[in-house]
Amino acid sequence: MKLKSFRIQNYKSIIDSGECRLCETDGITVLAGQNESGKSSILQALRDFERNELSDGCFRDDESVPVISCVFDDLEDDESRIKASGFGDITDGLWAYLKEVGEFRLIKRGGEHNKLIPSLDESLMKRTVELMEDTNAAILRKRDTVKSLSSGEDEEDEKPLYDLEDDIDRIISDLDSLTPYTLFFDDFCDILPDTILISDLKTSKTVKGLAAVRNVEKILATDFSKLDSLSDSKRESSQTGYQETLTADFKEKWKQRIGDENGATVHVRHYRNEKGEPYLAFYIETRKGEFLPVGKRSQGFKWFLSFYLQLKAENEGKRKLIILFDEPGMYLHSKAQVDMIKVFEEISSKNQIVYSTHSPYLIGTDSLHRVRLVLNTPNKGTTVEKITSGKVGGRKDALKPIIDAIGLEVASSFSIAKKDNVILEGISDFYYMQAMKILLDIKGEFAFVPSMGASNAHLLMEICIGWGLNWVIIFDDKGARKDYNKIRDSFFNKDDTDAQKQIYQLPKCDGIEDMFAVSDMKLVNSKAEFSSQNLNSVTVNNYGGKELYARLFLERVSTGEITAEKLSKKAITGFSEVFRFISGAFNHQ
Repeated sequence: MKLKSFRIQNYKSIIDSGECRLCETDGITVLAGQNESGKSSILQALRDFERNELSDGCFRDDESVPVISCVFDDLEDDESRIKASGFGDITDGLWAYLKEVGEFRLIKRGGEHNKLIPSLDESLMKRTVELMEDTNAAILRKRDTVKSLSSGEDEEDEKPLYDLEDDIDRIISDLDSLTPYTLFFDDFCDILPDTILISDLKTSKTVKGLAAVRNVEKILATDFSKLDSLSDSKRESSQTGYQETLTADFKEKWKQRIGDENGATVHVRHYRNEKGEPYLAFYIETRKGEFLPVGKRSQGFKWFLSFYLQLKAENEGKRKLIILFDEPGMYLHSKAQVDMIKVFEEISSKNQIVYSTHSPYLIGTDSLHRVRLVLNTPNKGTTVEKITSGKVGGRKDALKPIIDAIGLEVASSFSIAKKDNVILEGISDFYYMQAMKILLDIKGEFAFVPSMGASNAHLLMEICIGWGLNWVIIFDDKGARKDYNKIRDSFFNKDDTDAQKQIYQLPKCDGIEDMFAVSDMKLVNSKAEFSSQNLNSVTVNNYGGKELYARLFLERVSTGEITAEKLSKKAITGFSEVFRFISGAFNHQ
């Protein structure tokens, strides 16, 4: 079973989030947006849904009742658990209905004392009542039959009738218990302490770091309070085993290297203080023989270790997880944020992850299908939209982390080290040309180099000339005529014939988008509206801007959603001509 979508109403800045569908193709969903957009409120509402209790401060000024609803699907994975959940005689009928529908919605409304009261959607509730009434009718018919064949006295072990109030509540509670467990990381989980007294572990006294130590015990399947009763040799052997188990894959998760450090080893040691009281000490070893208390490590390291310990402890259970992270990269530098995404990728194979961010390093530009934009307006409050939604429009504030991520991707992958280089006007040209190279199955080792504007193309051209590298330039026919003329006059002695051997002008195009038909552009977003005139201007002003739309086009090509067979003849013919020019130019240089 997994979470398919959610809807939040009347909760903090949220009037009505709308139905937010999680990523359909993998287990990671990213809530992107600026600060104060409502990302944290969404995650907190999902946490409250799990706890069946509203957090303080969640009510809006109008005192409207908070409502949080979640839709769950992939029910087949939990068929045995559903059938064994205690629905009694209606189990088979209810499961048959759920299997036919394929999903169910669980709704939780605010009640007295901040409690969330669960209920089912109308259709599932109706079917449940029908099953109960049918079952009750069958029980009564059986009783009548038994009485007519006997003395008429009631049997002591008669099966009770279903109560349409109490038993429905029980069924709702059982369904709720079958849903994935939601684990919320808002800042730090309980941090592993430098030390903890054994006596505090025995009494479960509430002390700082106790929950983290319990996580370690769960991972190791041990009871630290019993260490004190072991012989010195057995205690030492146990401590060595702890180190190996805790460190086994933590080293792989924590990829950062500083100086000659080689990963991080977690140690648990048993000591006695000056009063003779036994206690545990926790150390991190990064350089061989150098043991540092957890408290002396960086904020980022402590966050990552705490996250790792709690996740590993929770993952020991049989129930699937929905793991929520609020700004997980806050204490991590860019390299560690990239490492974090790799960890998310690994654990999402079995669990679902939803995290909020405004960091471009935590938005994978090769997985923009995961991104949901969180918008906040005075009239509508916080809403959640896909990045291709027309409602996003030109909201640069909401799109900024995504646009920044695209810029980082291009910057990090940019290299002018290839022998043959195709200089392009900008980032959107970069993505479309990469996509069309894939679709047309173009061979050849040449690099696409975006110049961040036609007026800068001559600078990259001059670098290529200076380094002895081959180059061509792809310009728009209309928008870059001035820049073409400048290069022609300065480097080709005003000779069009020579200039056009290395500079290709996209015919009748204001931008590379005009090389496509409307049907091609709709392959990114079928609901997008375009006129047949000047596609470039439309993508500039709508759907997140031309760079983002181009990146989504490449993503769909990379995943096989857009194929050459789906493209218009106009696009195939036009881009085939562009690549013939590129191939011919490099063969003659």
